[in-house]
Amino acid sequence: MVRDTTITIGDTVGVSVYAVNSKRLGGYTLRLEYDSLILGVPLGDTAYAPRQLRGAFEQFGSRLDVPGVITLMAIPGFGAYYTLPIGSGNITRFHFYVKNGVNPGVKSTIRFVDAEYDSNAYNWFVDSLATTQYRPTRIPGTITTGKP
Repeated sequence: MVRDTTITIGDTVGVSVYAVNSKRLGGYTLRLEYDSLILGVPLGDTAYAPRQLRGAFEQFGSRLDVPGVITLMAIPGFGAYYTLPIGSGNITRFHFYVKNGVNPGVKSTIRFVDAEYDSNAYNWFVDSLATTQYRPTRIPGTITTGKP
């Protein structure tokens, strides 16, 4: 689930992905789509780089291969049995800003999307032994632009 939030025009805000997991998990991939005419992602600024908030993944990163799509991936280190314990809470945070010229009150949905070439390539979690893949319930979030 992406947490709904409001961005004041001219500011950058962290958007969190919230997960509830009843099993220990060993990794995940997420692919989120946003309206690139309204929102931008601050590239090249490490202060705004995506962060892992739950878990202890050795490899964690993101890509912006396609305009309007951000891909996140978390992979455990060698010999790790699990890296995301049972529980709930924000698992990752990434940042957006509102582009110039966007009016206050505009809403933009951030939703989980599959790749056109493979509906199973993204938006899954894997168990701690990497033997079972889980497709979570995917709930989109909304970003609303606020007044400066």
